[in-house]
Amino acid sequence: MVRSNRATRNRFERIAHLLLATALIAPSASSERSAENLSVPDRAVEQLRALRGEEPPTKHEVEDLLVEGADECVDLCLELLLTEKIPALTEDAPQRLSIQQETILLGALERMPRELVRQAADRDLLGATDERARVVACRVYGRAGSASDVDLLFTLSCDEGAEDTTAALRAGFRDGLKHLVTQPDAAVAIERKWPTAPDALRESTLLALGDSRDARALPLLRDVITWSDEWALLAIAQVRLIGASLDTQLNASLADSLADRLDDSETRIREAACFALGELRDEDHVEELIGLLDGADAVVRGAAHKSLIRIAGTQLPPNTRVWRVWFERERAAVDEMLNKLTDRLLTGPPTPVLEQLRDSTRFALGRHELAAALLPALDHENEEVRLTACKALRQLGSPVAIDALVYALGDHADEVRRAALGALFTITGVEGLETPDEWRDYLDDRSELY
Repeated sequence: MVRSNRATRNRFERIAHLLLATALIAPSASSERSAENLSVPDRAVEQLRALRGEEPPTKHEVEDLLVEGADECVDLCLELLLTEKIPALTEDAPQRLSIQQETILLGALERMPRELVRQAADRDLLGATDERARVVACRVYGRAGSASDVDLLFTLSCDEGAEDTTAALRAGFRDGLKHLVTQPDAAVAIERKWPTAPDALRESTLLALGDSRDARALPLLRDVITWSDEWALLAIAQVRLIGASLDTQLNASLADSLADRLDDSETRIREAACFALGELRDEDHVEELIGLLDGADAVVRGAAHKSLIRIAGTQLPPNTRVWRVWFERERAAVDEMLNKLTDRLLTGPPTPVLEQLRDSTRFALGRHELAAALLPALDHENEEVRLTACKALRQLGSPVAIDALVYALGDHADEVRRAALGALFTITGVEGLETPDEWRDYLDDRSELY
């Protein structure tokens, strides 16, 4: 339903008057207000105002109160965001909405039942025309929306055919899209939207992808790096913020796109591509980085050297010959180890298996290949072998081991289960998941990347 801004504001004024009237009615003989006698919205208003008091509540206390009273507070949250004021329940003056209060209101809306927030937003924000209402709509739909709302955020933020939009709308769009991209299939919808996106929102779109720190944004960033000279530098910057994904094939194709930019005509792009390859710990283009150590551009030479140090995990001088010798020796040692890590060895007597498992983590290169080769050891009949395999996979840090480690969470030995869980935490950066079902649900939610 589309409402006029005047009707929407009138409705919010009525809510504010009701809050004030409720607060002024004395429920007891002493006519003193108490927390027990206040409605949930009134208590929420008091808590929000108390954030500026001498003994303020915590952010989580206020947010929890709003979420627990979601049925009564969802309209209040929208009202306060739109009017940018916290009303007074007595004769005190209203407070201007602070950044902290705004953050709490948006955080509460994000945690409230999605359908409840959507229903209120569709009623009061859809079709908004004034700037503040559109900004609030972007932020709310970003938190309560789905992949189908990607077009809506673009429409709210920039009028059709307009060459520019306001700074406030760009900021609201960026904030909303940052949250929306974490929803299933939203990154794919943004990728489809990119070719026809308004020029006024292209920068904000890329910045939102980086803000999300969500690897589901990497396919679009890869395509921008490959095809757009204008936006390649900004896209590379977002890749550096996000880092590698759980999909090694995606990481490899992303690295290929970055490597293609190593001979770009612009120094800043070559420098950024070097750094991004280092942060991805990409091994396939080490020789190209080594070759840049002889280049004429000192900035690019420095970036290539720092990236090589990050990939190698060792300090070597910026000398092409030194790095080539290191690379050849390291690669040969990895290949030798891979030849030893046969299924026959890894399912045989424990002593030689343990020796090879411990030795397999000393290499800077080949971590994905080594991790894949070690997986049979997780099924070994010896508990110490299974435990050591989990620890080795944790050190290697390769996502190719995730499925096998989730399976190892069902091991009958407590120590092996704990070691498998620690390895999953290290590889994914995710904490708080314990059971195999929780991990499978998490991975299913990111099926675009895994």
